[in-house]
Amino acid sequence: MTATVARPKGPIILAIGLGAATSLGLVLYLRQLQAERTNETLVPVVVAARAVAAETKLTAGDLRIRQVPQRLFPADGLQRLDTATDRISRIPLFPDDPLSPVKLYPLGSDGGMTFTIPPGKRAVTLAVDEVSGVAGFIKPGHRVDVIGARNERDNEGARAQVVVQNLLVLAVAQDREDRNGRQAKLATSVTIIADPAEAEMLTLATEHGKIRLALRANGDTRLIKTGGVRWQERPPARVSVSRPAAAPPLPPAPAKPATVAPPAVRPVIEVIRGTQRDVSGG
Repeated sequence: MTATVARPKGPIILAIGLGAATSLGLVLYLRQLQAERTNETLVPVVVAARAVAAETKLTAGDLRIRQVPQRLFPADGLQRLDTATDRISRIPLFPDDPLSPVKLYPLGSDGGMTFTIPPGKRAVTLAVDEVSGVAGFIKPGHRVDVIGARNERDNEGARAQVVVQNLLVLAVAQDREDRNGRQAKLATSVTIIADPAEAEMLTLATEHGKIRLALRANGDTRLIKTGGVRWQERPPARVSVSRPAAAPPLPPAPAKPATVAPPAVRPVIEVIRGTQRDVSGG
């Protein structure tokens, strides 16, 4: 029994497309030579000067003008270089591939999020709610820290730590303010810019715990080293004991009047002898 090996179709399709574009360029070139010999009317058309990948901003070096017979001119073909310069290709372009609006993003379009991501960075989207998303006040251009928390063995193994710091917010899922700029609306996701290592840490934190965004102050880009905190390492709660207010001091007792001792009474001795009375005191 012979095993059938599946062959990748991508290279085959690419080869077919490249061959078709090359054939079309060759046909246009031969028709141009034929038209020049027969004095047929030629019209300019913008074509790719070289192979250009999709999602690429076109420069003057990527384009050129080729004269083709008017009967072969594409119905929506571009005829001036300035109509294609600085536009972004939707699909891969091949040498001498005639350009048309359907192959390019509209003039002035940024071509999508890919052109807003700096080289070497990645766009990572995080699910948030009212609490983890700072109540909906995060906007594109803000910078945030991401805090991860895990709960193991009930609360005894719970741990929280800053996973990554100073990440640029690229987009949010919803608008944050109404037309008057007064009301914050809750976002369901926030897309941030991270390098590949940071993207790995964010993925691990979201898959094995919960995350919370911490909004940074404007202009604050400092990186602060933290060791995280465990539940059992948390600072003890401060208990405030209310004590009754001290009673006001009693008013001083009124002074007692001075006691005057009564005069001492001396004993009186009275002696009566017949008709005589004799009184003497001690």
